[in-house]
Amino acid sequence: MIDRLTDRERAVSDLVAFILTFSIIISGTTIVYIGGVGALQDLRANEMVNSGERSMRGVAETLEDIHRKTVPGRSVELGVDGGQLNLVDSSMTYTFEMEGGGTTTESIRTNALVYRPSSEETRLVYEGGAVFREGRQSSIMTYPPVFDCSDDAALLSVPRLDGSISVSSGGNVELYGERDAANTGLYLPDGNPADVERVTVDISGTAVAESWAEYLEESGWEDEGSGEYTCEGESGGDLKSAYLRRTTIDLRTVL
Repeated sequence: MIDRLTDRERAVSDLVAFILTFSIIISGTTIVYIGGVGALQDLRANEMVNSGERSMRGVAETLEDIHRKTVPGRSVELGVDGGQLNLVDSSMTYTFEMEGGGTTTESIRTNALVYRPSSEETRLVYEGGAVFREGRQSSIMTYPPVFDCSDDAALLSVPRLDGSISVSSGGNVELYGERDAANTGLYLPDGNPADVERVTVDISGTAVAESWAEYLEESGWEDEGSGEYTCEGESGGDLKSAYLRRTTIDLRTVL
């Protein structure tokens, strides 16, 4: 015996098939749309961070010209693109242990230029001549400072930023750095760098202490605890010389 569908049954079956097919199409489109939008947002956020990183390296190179090449002043453009740019307080302290047991200390208010893209999970920091990229779970140095510790000498070259910067903008910001000759020079411990046996730098007052700690440990400085790192001679012996160069740079935005 052959079963035959009535017109009503056939119509109901076609309607159910259409509804199921349409539901699958809508569901698939929604999933692709949600996933695609999320991926595009992540891609845009990553590009903003990468662009900010390139800009901060440009800032570091420009300020290095003022700091190490004695250029009187120079400007550089930084793409803020909806993020925030601030100059925040920070400092480093250097202690020189001299031959014969004496010590001399120099504290520098370095200050840090901090750029935070619209993605609040990442910030880019210029401090002490270095650029750091800090995320939620990791930090990398993208531009190195001059903090040389060798078997017989320590050379520290530290730019100090002075000014007041607090910018939140959707476009580019022009920064101008000017060398402050009156507050710039070579610091010689007790006038004789050859009498220095070891140098200790305290980074506990920096804006990115953990990042500095990682860099110093990888660069041959000994961890003394409490944010202090020491450079001494080969096999724990004495250094033959130590120099600290400080350059004060007045930093401001150009309207």
